[in-house]
Amino acid sequence: MKKYQLVSDFFDIRLSTGETLYRIKALCDFGDVAKGDFGGYIEKEDNLSHEGNAWVYGDARVYGDAKVYGDAKVQYKARVYGNAKIYDEACLYDNVRVFGEAEVFGKAELYDRSKVYGKAKVYHEAYLIHFAKVYDEAQVFGEAGLHQCAKVYGQAKVYEKASLFKRAKVYDNAQVYGETEVNHEAKVFQHAQVYGNAWVYGKAKVLGHAHVYESAQVYDKAKVYGEAKIYGKAEIHEQGRVYGRAQVYEEGWVFFRGRVYGDAQVYGQAWISSGAEVYDRAKVYGNADVGGYAEVYGEAEVLGNVMTHNGDPYISGDAYVSKPTDLFWFSNSHCLYGDVLTVFLSKTGVAKVNIGIWCKNSQEEEEQLHRVEEMVDAFLERVKTENDEKTYREFALLMEVALSKMGLKSLTLVN
Repeated sequence: MKKYQLVSDFFDIRLSTGETLYRIKALCDFGDVAKGDFGGYIEKEDNLSHEGNAWVYGDARVYGDAKVYGDAKVQYKARVYGNAKIYDEACLYDNVRVFGEAEVFGKAELYDRSKVYGKAKVYHEAYLIHFAKVYDEAQVFGEAGLHQCAKVYGQAKVYEKASLFKRAKVYDNAQVYGETEVNHEAKVFQHAQVYGNAWVYGKAKVLGHAHVYESAQVYDKAKVYGEAKIYGKAEIHEQGRVYGRAQVYEEGWVFFRGRVYGDAQVYGQAWISSGAEVYDRAKVYGNADVGGYAEVYGEAEVLGNVMTHNGDPYISGDAYVSKPTDLFWFSNSHCLYGDVLTVFLSKTGVAKVNIGIWCKNSQEEEEQLHRVEEMVDAFLERVKTENDEKTYREFALLMEVALSKMGLKSLTLVN
């Protein structure tokens, strides 16, 4: 039994592409439609099933090889065309557009001027509002929601209770799920995953094979990429960068142009900021605050209440800096060994020096600075060999001060 008929009279609409659309009229009661009710427009009966409660309402239009069936509803000024399919209990409202080979099904809802096209799918209880777009082979499902010009495309997936707002983009093979929020022009792409209760916003980018999860936040133009992992309650912001296989977790922060990469780890309540870098297999944790263009690398560990903002020390090798007196640095030390000379405590309980050595590259005429780590005695031997007595004694005095503050045995001057 047919549930509607095409009304061929002054209601006809001829599209610029050549199709003629006909108003539909109900022949019986079904769903919320009463016998005699006029519906929207379709091109042919193949566009709207006679089975189920599916209906095209108001000024909505379905044409081409598009199909509406099950208990689906296409309302107001929505348009469905191409080879698109709307079925189950899906609802389209306002000025929505669904075309290409796209599918909207389950209990999905589309509002405003949202668009679904290509081979995209929106299903389960997902919804799109405020000019949101899903296209290519992307999928949005579960209870996920897209708002305010958000876009999902490529082969990306947004699902569970994830939400996208304000021109956020998820694309390529990225996945966003859980109760995650991606907001304010943030981008998640390539093979990245954001999940749990994580937030990515403020033009931040998560890409590569990076994972951001649990209650972590990435924002304010920060960037997480490579195979990096950000989790716990960690925050990456103000142009912070985390990449390689680095991990930032617990309540660690990387911000204000701080960099963490390689296999480095930042955790506890540690902060990396102001251009500081942590890399190789270094660890910064506890309440450490590393900034001021400091570098922590090698197998070094910085922890406790150490703060480096008043300079830019180089903490390397097997350093183990657990309190402020385990680390000293001297800026502009004659400019003989770079701009900073750093003395730190090692894991073996002895002091070491990180210095810069000027030398020429075999392929370049200009000298370049290469950083070297040495025992204090070896460093002073170098100074004595390369400089005059006065310079040697000045550096020796600096070492005496550092060792005394560290509580280590005073050195014996090289004769």
